[in-house]
Amino acid sequence: MNILIGKLAGILKKRVAASCLFCAMGIFFAFPVFSLTQEDILSPLQGEWENVQALVIDNHEPCGIYYSLTGSDPLVSGFAYDRPVVIEETGNVKIRITAVYPDSRRDDFTVEYTVKNSATDLAEGDVSAEIAQESANENSHLSEQGRAFIDSICQNPLRNYISGDTFPIPKDFKYSFFNGDKPAIPGTELFIDKRNLLERYMPCTIEDSKGRKWHFVIHVVPSLDNKESITSEKLQQDLPFTLVDWENFYYTGTGLIYQIDDLYWSGVHQKIVLDRSIPHTVSFQSISFEKGNPITTYTIPPMPKLKKESTDGGGEVFSIDEEWNGVPFLIGPSRASLSATNVSKGFYKKIYADTFFGDEIKDGFTAGIYYGGIYQGPVKVECTLDKFPPKPPVIHSAGKYKRGSSSSSIVIEAPEGDAIFYSVSEPLVSEEGFSGASEKAFASINTGDFTAYNGKPLELNSVNESATFYKIQAYCQDKKGNKSALAEYRLILDECSFYLNASAPSGENVELYEEGSYEHPFTSLEQAAEAINSCEYAILHVQGDVPCSSQIQINRDCLIIGFESSIEFTGQGSLSITGSKASFKDLNISKRQSSKESKNLLQIKNSNVEFEGCELSGVFPGDGILVDSVDSNLVFTATGLTVNAQKYSSCLSSSGGKIVCRNIRSTSSSLDSVNFNVVKGDVDVSTSDFSIIANLGCAIELVKSKASLEENNFYAKLSAKSKTHGAVWNEADSFVLVNKGNNFEGWQ
Repeated sequence: MNILIGKLAGILKKRVAASCLFCAMGIFFAFPVFSLTQEDILSPLQGEWENVQALVIDNHEPCGIYYSLTGSDPLVSGFAYDRPVVIEETGNVKIRITAVYPDSRRDDFTVEYTVKNSATDLAEGDVSAEIAQESANENSHLSEQGRAFIDSICQNPLRNYISGDTFPIPKDFKYSFFNGDKPAIPGTELFIDKRNLLERYMPCTIEDSKGRKWHFVIHVVPSLDNKESITSEKLQQDLPFTLVDWENFYYTGTGLIYQIDDLYWSGVHQKIVLDRSIPHTVSFQSISFEKGNPITTYTIPPMPKLKKESTDGGGEVFSIDEEWNGVPFLIGPSRASLSATNVSKGFYKKIYADTFFGDEIKDGFTAGIYYGGIYQGPVKVECTLDKFPPKPPVIHSAGKYKRGSSSSSIVIEAPEGDAIFYSVSEPLVSEEGFSGASEKAFASINTGDFTAYNGKPLELNSVNESATFYKIQAYCQDKKGNKSALAEYRLILDECSFYLNASAPSGENVELYEEGSYEHPFTSLEQAAEAINSCEYAILHVQGDVPCSSQIQINRDCLIIGFESSIEFTGQGSLSITGSKASFKDLNISKRQSSKESKNLLQIKNSNVEFEGCELSGVFPGDGILVDSVDSNLVFTATGLTVNAQKYSSCLSSSGGKIVCRNIRSTSSSLDSVNFNVVKGDVDVSTSDFSIIANLGCAIELVKSKASLEENNFYAKLSAKSKTHGAVWNEADSFVLVNKGNNFEGWQ
């Protein structure tokens, strides 16, 4: 037999050197050099996770894979890996993985990770009320959809998805398909085209606002009613040979002889290497005598070429337009691949490939080509899907902010040179400027339709010299049609206003980043006061809590507005207003940890000052006066005044001028307390509450002054031995002109 094989081999070499090559079967096999890598272990990943993990390995060049959970050698005491499996272990987990190749080589890998124990990980009977409550508290910041989503992941980290359906990732999370290699993107409703024929295992990581992470794997399968598949029964033929890797022909028949092209007939089992750039005809017949001695033939076609086209949705379609002898080529799964990305089971004229937004396929996948019911071999499909969004654009002002400016130039830049689309809202106008209360209104403003950006600055102007707000939104779009996240820029053109926000980020260039604009606010009260004093009139919007240990002077007319905001003075810090017309609205002003030398929160001289919706408070180690006013007119509306001192305290000490109070609260606490001390002035108070807590004191003390008191409440909590002259004390030269509807409690 060996002599026969050798002779036949010599004949074949002479006669069909250009079309096929021959070597005897059973002599040797050559295996391609292949090694599994750490990147082929799609799940689990190293890290700390909130859920149990799945073991998923991309075995794209099949080899034997084994794993163990005990730290032992998987080949000695482990499990064979043949499909994805859920690892139910929690706490610190160590998985050993071994790959064994056809040439007896082996590679070993280790994956260590931690699964946090939570209520969802425990059996129902093991969950205490405390643990359940702790779990509920951990997830209280999540929406109902967010909590349901992580519950499903914790129950099973292998999530099935059918192409054409939606896979919503709640907005509570950011997600990534790249195992941390690329930035995560905000949760959205994911979708793959219904025509998709790729079956894939896609690892996904989500992270919430607290930095907690979940890792799971999405198993993508084609739609159940996909119409592209061709019935496989029509493609099966019982032929006495197989083709491997295109060029390798193996005769597998018994009781037959065969012929390739015009070579000699043979019945030898052997491998013949074919030139697949040309067609070949295989003929075979029985070695037994039959009437007519019928011969069966099969044509092996030349290797076809795949055609690639893009779809409207960013996917790709692959097809073979060629036919051979009227018989089409069909595409199906590769017999040689157990990859995490493969063609779904079936036979197709076209292969549609699609993936989720936020993913990309760079290395393609392997498919199998079939002709006349016979597997011809694998083909590398150069699939290059890119659905990862580009970086968002950067929106900024073209120049430095200038107070009094009624216009601004806005520039939009694409970090990666992509196309930019933008939209600008209609102007929102305010006569008084925009405070922190406006933030909710800003968020709800719609910018309208998007248009292509031509690279020129956007020129935006104020309306009727009033404070004007614009919202600018923009996104980038790459050549694949992927859109970035929206970038947003809020512009306020305000010729009178400054903005103060102590929590705003400071830049190295103070002139640029702390300019008092809405975009780059002042970060200290000292900066804001300097700006106010440089103008004839200014509006200051205070955002957040602003600390100050300096003695602040204001000598220009101004309006200072806060929204759930505060200015807190410490040490020697205080606020002095001189020769000004000033108004304060919706602002808390306090003094804490003051030194013994510091006895005031506010000093007002020769000014007209109004407080509306404010809270004024102070704590002093010795004597303390909250507001010390000289020759000034003060108006308090819906405002609280609270002072606490060890020896003497007064909410207001006024010499000269007029005091008007409507719906206020005044509380003074110390050994000797008074709410208002008024000398040579007028007091008009109605619908207000006055309280003192002291050994000795009174609510209003009048010296050479006049008062009008109507519909007020006067409360006192005095020591038992103390003596009082009543809630209102006045010398002989002072007069209470109106005293009507007032209530007195606790006065001796």
